[in-house]
Amino acid sequence: MKRTLTLTLAATMAAVTVPTPARAEPGMGVAAAAAYATITCGGTKAMDTALATGLNPKLNGKLRGYLTGYRMSCARRIVETVRARGLAKRAAAIAVTTAIVESTLENISEAVDHDSLGLFQQRASWGTASQRLDPVWATNAFLNKMVRLYPNNSWNNTANSIGQICQDVQVSAVPTAYQAQASDGSTIAYNIWDALNTPPAKPVDTVGMWNAAGHSFHLLAANAAGNSRWAFQYGAVGDLPVTGDWDGNGKDSVGVFRPGTDSGTFHLSNDLTSGTSDYAFASGLPTDLPLAGDWNGDGKDSVGIYRPSDGTFHLRDALSEGSSTYAFSFGPDNTNLIPLAGDWNGDGKDSVGYYDPATSRFTLTNTLGGGDADYTYVYGRAGDQPVIGDWDGNGTDTPGLYRPDTTQFLLKNSHGAGNATITFTGFSAGMTPVAGDWDDR
Repeated sequence: MKRTLTLTLAATMAAVTVPTPARAEPGMGVAAAAAYATITCGGTKAMDTALATGLNPKLNGKLRGYLTGYRMSCARRIVETVRARGLAKRAAAIAVTTAIVESTLENISEAVDHDSLGLFQQRASWGTASQRLDPVWATNAFLNKMVRLYPNNSWNNTANSIGQICQDVQVSAVPTAYQAQASDGSTIAYNIWDALNTPPAKPVDTVGMWNAAGHSFHLLAANAAGNSRWAFQYGAVGDLPVTGDWDGNGKDSVGVFRPGTDSGTFHLSNDLTSGTSDYAFASGLPTDLPLAGDWNGDGKDSVGIYRPSDGTFHLRDALSEGSSTYAFSFGPDNTNLIPLAGDWNGDGKDSVGYYDPATSRFTLTNTLGGGDADYTYVYGRAGDQPVIGDWDGNGTDTPGLYRPDTTQFLLKNSHGAGNATITFTGFSAGMTPVAGDWDDR
C-alpha cells in the first residue's frame, strides 16, 4: 500500500540549508558562481528527479548538466502556481525563465544581492522575507505584475518575446540575460506541464518464483513471458518465502521463514539482492506457515503465521519478536490449506484467507477477527498453486494461480469464478510462486 508525503507550507518555509549547486548571476556560468543558502520549495518528488535527468542533456543554457531534482522541484512549484491561476502554459515558461536567470531555480534564503530573496530574487519592496521565500507567493507576485504590464493576456502573444516580458517585470541591470535562457525555460516549464497532465502510473504487482532447492528468488518486471529481472540467492534450503514492503518505501522485497527446532524465525531484506537480513527474529512454531501483510494500514508490511493444527492466524504489527497483535481462528484445522494475505476490498489494510488445493476454493475475510467469509469461490483446478496480487493497480488484491503442468500463470482482476484476465507461461515446475511490486510501478 503506497503512501505519499505532502509537505506543509511550514516545511517549505523552514530555514533549512540544503546542499545544492552554486547560484549564478545573470550571464554567469553555474560552476563559476558562489554557493548560497537555500531552502526547499516544498520537497523533491520522484518525478522531479526523473525529469531533471531526462532534460539535462537537452538544455542549451546555463543549467545544462546542472538541473537537479531540487531545482526541478522549484520549477514545478512555479508551474503548479501558474496552472492554479488558470493561465496558459506560456506564463509558466516566462516565470521559469526568470527564475533560471535570477536564482538558477534555487530558493535562495540568504540576502547576498542587496536584500533580494527567493526564486525571483525579489527585493524587500515586494514583500516580507517569508513571503518572498514562499514559492507560491513569490510566483503569484511575479504573475500579478506581469498581467498588469501586459493586460488582456498580451503576455501570451508571441510578438512579445519571453525575454522582454521577463525584463519588464524584473527591471534587471542585465536586460539581455533572460532571452538567452528562454528556450530552456520553455523546455523545463512545458515538460513539467505535460507531466502534471499525465496521471501517475498505477502500481501493479508482478510475479516471480522461489526455488527451494537453490534457495533463490526469480522475479519478473512485468506479467508476461520473459527472463527474470531480478535473480538472487537468499536464505537457506528448507526456508519458506515471504514478500512485502518492510520499510514503507513503496517497493516490495523478500524474506524467508525458517523452521527451527523449537521455533521459526523470519529473515527479511529491504533489497532485491543476496546479503544479510535487515530484520531477523523468532516467531511461531516450526510447523507454522508464514504470511505477510499491512495489517494496520500504516504503509508497511509485517508478518504473521498460520497454524494448520488448529486453523488459527497469529499476526504482528511489528517486525520483531513478541506477542501477536491479532490472534483468531478462521477456517478448519486442515494441514493442507495454504494461507493467503491481501487487501481484498481496497480499504488499505490487508486481511487473510486460505486456498484449499483439494477443491480449488478460495476463502477470504475482510476482518482480522475470524467470523464468516466475505468471499468464497472456486477458481482453478487440482494441482494449481495460488498467488495473490494487485494485477491492475486498482488497490485491490485478487487471486492468481501457477499451473505447474503447463508452466502457466493465470491471474484474475476480480474475485469469483471465471476465466483469467492475464495468462502467460514462465519458469518451470517445482517452484513456489510469489508476487510483489518490485519496482514501484
